[in-house]
Parts: sequence; structure tokens; C-alpha cells
Amino acid sequence: MPGPRGEGRLVVGRGGPDTVLLLHAAGSGVDHPALLAVGRVAAAAGWRVATLEQAYRVAGRRIPDPAPALDATALAACGLLAEPAGALVLVGRSSGARVACRVAAATGADAVVALGFPLHVPGPAGARPSGDRSAELALPPCPVLVVQGDRDRFGMPPAADGVQVVVVPGADHGFAVPHPGAADATARREAVLAAVAAHAGQALARVRDGRGKSRAGPGVVETRSGAHDEPVG
Repeated sequence: MPGPRGEGRLVVGRGGPDTVLLLHAAGSGVDHPALLAVGRVAAAAGWRVATLEQAYRVAGRRIPDPAPALDATALAACGLLAEPAGALVLVGRSSGARVACRVAAATGADAVVALGFPLHVPGPAGARPSGDRSAELALPPCPVLVVQGDRDRFGMPPAADGVQVVVVPGADHGFAVPHPGAADATARREAVLAAVAAHAGQALARVRDGRGKSRAGPGVVETRSGAHDEPVG
């Protein structure tokens, strides 16, 4: 799939017409466990699951392309997914969540699910964080669900009008758990990923129930969760 900085890769699964587009983080791909977990839940519910790999990763570059190029590639992918007509939910992890927020209005997305939204750039211990990105969460005209680990070094986005925040205890920015060598680490990681997928699945269900088109009114509360194909272009 051609883009402003090279060829991106859009892979589209079976199902539809309702579509979930998975957008990766800056330093990891569409095979990240959290994205895979959400994709499985969506596919099991009959959604068409598509993944977009940005051009810099397809080309083997480590440095992400500038935001306008990332957004343009995502917009082009959504254009290719427009038929058959159905609901569209953008699911992004970290920088992919920022892309999802920035393009949601132009794509007519029904909802955005932000996995580990990078609220600010982490600094040295004791330093004030820099680069507040909370304004991007207000851009989508549709509901936004933020799923955030309580150990995320990139900060905790605030709940706001149209923005619901659910917190996954024990998870970091990549939804990994502390002490990965411990005997129960695998079970704890699986519980975290199950919580992430469950929250995303609830957002998809709300879209299909017809509650996904408009942003929620005032009084959105932050809730806490238990942590218990075919290429196109």
C-alpha cells in the first residue's frame, strides 16, 4: 500500500462489514500481544480485523516517520476498508493510539480504543514530564476508551467528556507485569491481556448496540479493571 514515506502493509481478515483496524506502536509491530488479544476478541465477535504496518517498519527502519506521514497512511488504509460499509473502530497502541485519535474524525470512526496512550514523554526520575498530549484525546467526535496500565511511565490520561479510562492493575506501558521471572508471571500477564481484550470487546459491543456514534456527556468516570489473511497493498 503506497504512502508518503514508502510502502505500508495492510492485511485484512475475513468477516465484516464491521471493521477493526489495529495500529501499532512506534517500537513494536502489529504482533504485539495486546493487539493480538484484541484482534482475537474482535474476530470471535464477527468483526473484520485489519492490521496496518507503517512504511518505516516495512522498510526495516527503526525511527518512526513524522506524524503527518503516519496519519496519511492510516487514512489511506481506512479508505481501502470503506467497502463494504459498516462500523469502523480504530484500535491503537501507544503512538498508534495517537494516530487513531488524530484521524478518527476524517475516517468517520465509530469509536477509538487507545491501548497505553502516551500522555507525556517520561523523563529522568524526579523530573517533570514533558509533552502533554491530552488534547489529542479530545479530537475524535466518537467515544474514546483508554486502557492504561497503572505502572505506565507515560502517565495516566484523565477521564473527560467522551473519554473513558480503565486502569489495568500491575501492567506497564506495554502491558507487561513486574517480576517476569516469577513463577506466576505468565498467569499474571495472561490476566492483564485478558482484561485489555475484555474492555476492548465491551467497546465493540457498545458500537454495535448503537451507542458508539456520539461522545459521552459530562461525568465520565475512571473505572478500574481486574487484571485477574489477506494482504492488501
